[in-house]
Amino acid sequence: MYPDDYPAEGTNIVVTGRLESYEEDGFLYLHLVNAEVLWEDEADAEAGA
Repeated sequence: MYPDDYPAEGTNIVVTGRLESYEEDGFLYLHLVNAEVLWEDEADAEAGA
């Protein structure tokens, strides 16, 4: 069901980026800027594990 490059269901991921907020119509929203998502094995490789 998922594309081939998606991690398996239940795989841990690491998301890094800068969290920013903005207000619109009186509501505060948060979003990630310059975000990067690594699957568990990629994050381990970058950490030198």
